[in-house]
Amino acid sequence: MGSTYLKLSAMSEAARNLKQSFALFHREFGPRDLRTLAAEHRLAEFHILGSGERDEGARLAYQAWQGRLQLLGATNRATIKSQELYGEALLDGGSFQQAIPIIRQVLQLREQSLGHDDFDTISALGGLGQALLVSGAWAEGERYVREALTRFQRNGYADQLDAFICVKEIAFSRLMQGDPAEADKLLNEAVPRAVRILGTNSLFTLQFQRLLARSLAEEGRFSEAEELAKAILATRLRQTSDPEGTGRTLLYLGRILVEEDKLDEAERHLQAALKLFQDHLLVKPELSPQAANWLGAIEVARKNYPEAETLLLSGIDQFFLPSAEMSPHERRLAVGHIVKLYEAWNKPDQAAAWQKKLDQLAKP
Repeated sequence: MGSTYLKLSAMSEAARNLKQSFALFHREFGPRDLRTLAAEHRLAEFHILGSGERDEGARLAYQAWQGRLQLLGATNRATIKSQELYGEALLDGGSFQQAIPIIRQVLQLREQSLGHDDFDTISALGGLGQALLVSGAWAEGERYVREALTRFQRNGYADQLDAFICVKEIAFSRLMQGDPAEADKLLNEAVPRAVRILGTNSLFTLQFQRLLARSLAEEGRFSEAEELAKAILATRLRQTSDPEGTGRTLLYLGRILVEEDKLDEAERHLQAALKLFQDHLLVKPELSPQAANWLGAIEVARKNYPEAETLLLSGIDQFFLPSAEMSPHERRLAVGHIVKLYEAWNKPDQAAAWQKKLDQLAKP
C-alpha cells in the first residue's frame, strides 16, 4: 500500500505505511531478513523520491544493498536494485564522483547477468546517462539516454515510465545545450501520453510540463509558457511534498513574468521560490542565485541599484560551473542583468568587466 501511495504522489499515506511496514518486519524478523530488506528498500525509495530526506534515504539504501549483497550475491536483481538506489541517492545529494562509478557498475552487472535488452539493463543504461547529464557531461549523457530510449522502443517498452524519463532527459539535454526547439518538439509529443498513462498529478508528468514551459520561455513564447506554468503551480500547491519541484516551478514562472514585464506578480513568485530554496538542502546550488538574479532584475527596473547589486551578485560564481543547470541563454540573461545594472547605475568600469564575461558566454 505504501508503494502504491507513492506512485499516486499521496506522500503522507505512503510515509505512514512504508515506515510501519519496515518497523514491523524489523521487529519480527530482524535486520538481515529478506522481507525486512525489501521493506527497507521501499522506505529508502520514499525518502529519495518523495520526502526529500536524501541522507536518510541513502543510509537505508546502503543498508539494503549490503544486506542483500550478503544474502543474495552481487548479481541478484534485488541486490543490484538496492545498489542502484544508493547510487541515485548519492547523485541526488550532489556526490557525482561517488555516484557515477556505482551507477556504471550497475549497468555492467546487468549487462553481464541479464543481457543488453532486459528491461532493467536498459533502465540502468538510461540511469547512467541521467547521472552524466546531472554532472554536466551533456553530450556523453545524452548518447547513453538516446540509446536507452531506442532499446525501450525496440523491445515494446515505449509507454513505461523509464522510457518517458528518457524522453524528458533528452529534451532537458537539448535545452541545456541551447536547442529549445527540439526540446519543445519532444515534450509536445510526450506530455499528452504522460498525462494519459501516468496521470495529471504525477510528479513525473509535472516535471515534463515544467520543462516544456521552460522550453517555451526559451523560444520567447511567454504567454503559452505562463499559462502552462500557472497550471503546474496550481497542482503543485495542492501537494505537500517536493518543495524543490514547487520552488523550480515558482522560479520559472517568475522568470516568465519578468520577461513579460509583470514585475509585481513575478516578485511574489520569485521570493517564494527563494525561500523554498533557502529552507531546503538542494543538489543544485545555483537555484537560489537564479531566483535572486531575477529579483535583482526587478530592482534594476525599479532603479533600486544597491539592492539590485546585492541580489545579482549573490552566488553568481555558481552560474559558471559546468554542472550548473542553466541553458546558454539563461546564463547570458543572468550576466546581462548585471551589465544592465552597472550601465543604468553609471558605473562604466564594472559594466565593461561584466560585458566582457557576457561576450565570452556568447562564443561557441
